[in-house]
Amino acid sequence: MKGEHSFFVYMSNWKIYAKENELAHDESERDEIEFALRFINGQKLNSIIINTKENITELEFDLGGMIVISDENYADEINELWSYYTELDKVLTYRNDRKASYEKIKMEFGKENFTEVVGKITCPNKS
Repeated sequence: MKGEHSFFVYMSNWKIYAKENELAHDESERDEIEFALRFINGQKLNSIIINTKENITELEFDLGGMIVISDENYADEINELWSYYTELDKVLTYRNDRKASYEKIKMEFGKENFTEVVGKITCPNKS
């Protein structure tokens, strides 16, 4: 996904929803994936919810779209599940070992400082 920010999904399972109806997932047919992406396209990303207990991330959009990212089939090795590139030239990266980093985009690969994430975190923080 790309807009003001970019969100890159890698080495993970994902599902795209319209309200509570699944439109597509990582193993769907190409036409189903394209349909789901057209639904999400143009929607504003309202929040990123990291739930470390279930090890899932939910991307919530303003018109009822949602993307759920998990490590269901990728738990054997440490993998980066997703990266969120901000307008501040920084990237928030979350791994399947429940660790995250928030570094400058130009950080040398492998030099990132990953810190354990515990509980449920919502970005932006709505409390």
